[in-house]
Amino acid sequence: MTQSSNSGSVKVAVRLRPLNKNELASSSSKSNKGLRAWRVHENRGIDGKVTQRSIRQTGEEKAIEGKSLFSFDEVFDEDAATDDIYDAVGSVIVKGAVDGRNGTIFAYGQTGSGKTYTMQGNGLTGSIPKDGVETEAVDGIIQKVAWDLFGRIESDPAREFLLRASFVEVYNETIRDLLHDHDDAEHQSIGSSSASSKSPKKTK
Repeated sequence: MTQSSNSGSVKVAVRLRPLNKNELASSSSKSNKGLRAWRVHENRGIDGKVTQRSIRQTGEEKAIEGKSLFSFDEVFDEDAATDDIYDAVGSVIVKGAVDGRNGTIFAYGQTGSGKTYTMQGNGLTGSIPKDGVETEAVDGIIQKVAWDLFGRIESDPAREFLLRASFVEVYNETIRDLLHDHDDAEHQSIGSSSASSKSPKKTK
């Protein structure tokens, strides 16, 4: 979800993930059409430019309440990179936060839909070989927010910034403070664990 730079409204973005290796290996994926429940639909103007992107269900028999086409503020297909998503969704939130406005980005979806990958990347810090193929590290929204935020702070040395961070996990209706050092994590209480930092000072 994103915050508009001019109105502060809530916006909704949808990202379609590519098929995973198990889905590709499925007997019903000879054309891969049978497993793709959604596809990106583009409306174009007379000049050929995309005016709106929506998602469409791939089978009329699967239409939800008689509707098979759904529109959102942003729609990203399987080929979209996290950079594209951050440019459209995340950067305006960070800019607003630096300007003093509240902002929130959260990912919502079923298990296996790509939430963790979108928010945290692929978990790599460098290039490593995987199945004979060189796999590069891919940052998620969280890393890109951090890079963007500290970049904006560094570019404004006249201001002093105070940053606080908390990391919590919500699972099975239980909230865990991931920064709280506690042996019995299941029963720990949520405190005010935080990490603070002032604006970076340049050294000569």
